[in-house]
Amino acid sequence: FRVFLKAPPALRTCFPKLKERLADEDQGVLTATVNTLLELARKNARNYLSLVPQLYHILVNTTNNWLSIKLLKLFQLLCPLEPRLPSKLVEPLTSYLNTTKAQSVEFEAIRCTLRSMPEGAAITALAVEKLQALVNSSDRNLRFLALELFKEVLQKPELRERFQSQLSDLHDKVLLSIEETDVTARNVALKLLDAIVTPAIFVETVKKLMEFSRSASSNDEFLGTILRMGARDRYTLVEDFAWYLLVLADISRNVESEHTAEVAEQFTDITVRVPAVRPYSVALALSLLDRDAAAAAVATPAAGLDEDQLPAPGSFDVCSPMIGACAWVVGEFHKEFDSPAEASYLKAAKALLASKQMASLGPAIQAQCVWAAAKLFLGALKSAPGAVAELRALLLAHMPGFVASTHVDVSERARLSLHLVTYLSEDSGRDAAKDTAVGTELFEEQLLPVAPEAQQAVPVPEGLDLDEPFFVVQEAQQATFAPTRSDPSDPYALAATYKDDLGFLTAQDAAKQQQPESSVAGTAGSQSSMYYLQSKDAASAVQGAAAGGGSEGQPAKPKPLDPLEQMREKLAAARAAGGGATKYEVLR
Repeated sequence: FRVFLKAPPALRTCFPKLKERLADEDQGVLTATVNTLLELARKNARNYLSLVPQLYHILVNTTNNWLSIKLLKLFQLLCPLEPRLPSKLVEPLTSYLNTTKAQSVEFEAIRCTLRSMPEGAAITALAVEKLQALVNSSDRNLRFLALELFKEVLQKPELRERFQSQLSDLHDKVLLSIEETDVTARNVALKLLDAIVTPAIFVETVKKLMEFSRSASSNDEFLGTILRMGARDRYTLVEDFAWYLLVLADISRNVESEHTAEVAEQFTDITVRVPAVRPYSVALALSLLDRDAAAAAVATPAAGLDEDQLPAPGSFDVCSPMIGACAWVVGEFHKEFDSPAEASYLKAAKALLASKQMASLGPAIQAQCVWAAAKLFLGALKSAPGAVAELRALLLAHMPGFVASTHVDVSERARLSLHLVTYLSEDSGRDAAKDTAVGTELFEEQLLPVAPEAQQAVPVPEGLDLDEPFFVVQEAQQATFAPTRSDPSDPYALAATYKDDLGFLTAQDAAKQQQPESSVAGTAGSQSSMYYLQSKDAASAVQGAAAGGGSEGQPAKPKPLDPLEQMREKLAAARAAGGGATKYEVLR
């Protein structure tokens, strides 16, 4: 074959001799000849249709498993070119499927049947039955090949509809294959699971995948499968949208995942498309934004966090795009807050503006948070008049910091928000009823989902070149060495000056001095390092204090629940009081 590949004219010269070798009695010569023809047919199978009678004769008479496999592969290439050939192969393929004991030959016969037989052929049902048996094989390689072939079956609509009943049995086997250590086999199982899942088994499947993602070293493949299944055909698999929003919130805690933008997009999209779930979506978004409560929460199995992974007070333990999505949901649908709404308005505004970690977020997320806070103020004029004064004071206190931002979008949003707050202030001399009307009119028109192709229907005005830049960006000259510290709370970041570095150390020392030192554990905590040798009495005193809750015997404070766990309990209580799950209507 390699000679023919290097010198194609040699094939014309040698083809008659190659054809004669198909009648050779030596099995080695015959196998080599068929193997050469197989490689040549992969380049251009039409040139070898004249050899079909001889190849068919060998197929029905040979007992060599290796030769049978090569012939079945060759016929898979020839069948699409000769319409009469599949009907001729029914008898030998049926014989192979019923009599062969070699699983490799059986698999190749199954593959040849599924790829070559026309729609409605009776032999296809026998092939699928044999394929299901290979899925249960103890051989991992055969199991992998069987799953790969099942994926091809599901890609054909006529076969998928015909063998729909076998998919339920396949579901359990695929879930077992997902736990394979081999990455390739696991990816095939995940793709197959994505194809066979139905609304009836969607919840169970997602729970299994979430369990696997918590125990796997790399969980992006599991999370990606959940998101693909959920978003399919505008969420046709999702029946309980409140539960699915909790799943998205749980996934958003994987801050290093490559699917963070997809999680945030689905969270926003579901809130817009499913009006009945908006009250729960707003409450969930507010719980994710209120990070002071989440930072004090314990790690739960549902959260998937260890004790050393808990966020610091005021920090975010969800991905940045999800913070932006939650800010948009809270600002756009603030009317869905539980009554009385004043506390929720204030809580949301403080989470959006007064969080210590807001400066570490990207400019796009900051702009979303700033504008969401402005929406809260405008909506409170009618929905929560008792919170207007505090909201105004909060915005006047924090908006100037965002106005000074070096990012244009953040600065403009903050400046516009500050102007609105000042314009609608109590001492402006305006009529309060008119101010309320201004805030109400902004939210009267319902926000509906827009089709992705809608922008293409808008004609481009004459003379407008969308590819022409507004101005030429001039690259600023960078200094040879000008390190800056992006995060002041990071002790390993480069300091801009020695004074900055010393200022950070001074702040650290001041924070240490403010810590209480009333308990034995607090006194010995700084001496619990692995480099500090303790006496037996000191070590036992520290352990006793940790176990007993301190030397004064004060009872340990109850640890608050994780915000997602609280939302799960709230959902369960609402379902129990309302008599079951809500029937949701999706705006397609």
